[in-house]
Amino acid sequence: MSTLRWLTVTIGYFAIILPPIARILQRAGFSRWWCLFWAVPLVNIIAVWVLAFVSWPAIDMKRQ
Repeated sequence: MSTLRWLTVTIGYFAIILPPIARILQRAGFSRWWCLFWAVPLVNIIAVWVLAFVSWPAIDMKRQ
């Protein structure tokens, strides 16, 4: 029963966390698929650093 409970909590967590992250990424000009990096431990930390220092397409488009 604990495996089912763990699976339910994990799916619930992803269902709550990933859609807002996908929306933020879309507004920044990135693909929504980037939100899957937040589901992988340690990769999510690298993804935050990459997004912090890479130029954002949505901001670049406003400057033109």
